[in-house]
Parts: sequence; C-alpha cells; structure tokens
Amino acid sequence: MTAFADMVNGDYAAATNLAVRSITANPRHTSSYRVLAITQHFMGKTDDAKITVRKLMALELELTIKRHLQSHPASNQATGQAWASALQAAGVPPN
Repeated sequence: MTAFADMVNGDYAAATNLAVRSITANPRHTSSYRVLAITQHFMGKTDDAKITVRKLMALELELTIKRHLQSHPASNQATGQAWASALQAAGVPPN
C-alpha cells in the first residue's frame, strides 16, 4: 500500500491523500483507516483522527492497542510504537 510507504517516509500529506482515496474505493479497508488516523494525528488534525478512529472501530469492533501491537510487524520498533501511540491518542482503547 503506497499510503503506508508514504507514512513510513514521513510524507504524511501524501499518505493522507492516498489513504482517503483507498477508503473511497474500498470503505472497509481497515489498514487505510489506520494510516489515515496516524497521519492525521501527526499532522495535528486531532479531531479528524478521532473521527477516523471511530469509523475504524465500527469496522473492527475488537481493536485495541494491545491487539494491534500483537499483529503488527513493526510493533517492537520505535516507529511501530509511535503509530500505536497515535492510534491510542485518537481513541483506540489500550486493552
């Protein structure tokens, strides 16, 4: 997913635009919602990130930070931890 690659590279504006396009094409693509919420958070768009997380949580009812970290390959890296913190700040519950 190109949006994820842009997020990894710190190009949050490009990642946001691509994530929105992905969600428009496939409104159930939860990875795109994650990227969107994280990039919105890092761009200081806190309210938008919270709205995005509410939409994500409606699709993935059991999502928690703990579960996210258990399934994400970057969970033991600083970037993975930063992304998890962004998701938590936007409303994903810790446990």
